[in-house]
Amino acid sequence: GAAPRVGRECARAAPPPSVAVVTSFRGAQPGGGPALLTHQEMVTLHHEVGHALHALVARTEFQHLSGVRGPLDFVECPALLMERMAWDARVVSRWARHARTGAPPDARTLGAPGLEP
Repeated sequence: GAAPRVGRECARAAPPPSVAVVTSFRGAQPGGGPALLTHQEMVTLHHEVGHALHALVARTEFQHLSGVRGPLDFVECPALLMERMAWDARVVSRWARHARTGAPPDARTLGAPGLEP
């Protein structure tokens, strides 16, 4: 039979990556209102999406060094970079809006970078 594929040969034959971010944020408001995220929940979501992006784009020859299976500093770097974006009004205002007014958040609402709780 054919020899098993290993190393780079195996990486070329790998299926496209897939990742899921599963959360347990609060549900919709009583009376059918929208499901709202607190800022801390939004920071957490950004952090977890950073891990998901890392898993999607990571390409290594050795599975045990990919995604969340590497050194902690390397594992947390994309997540912390994404988390920082949840504090930047320029980024958040591109997609987030106040549920009642429709206004984008401003820097005062999010807090200045470096002053996070």
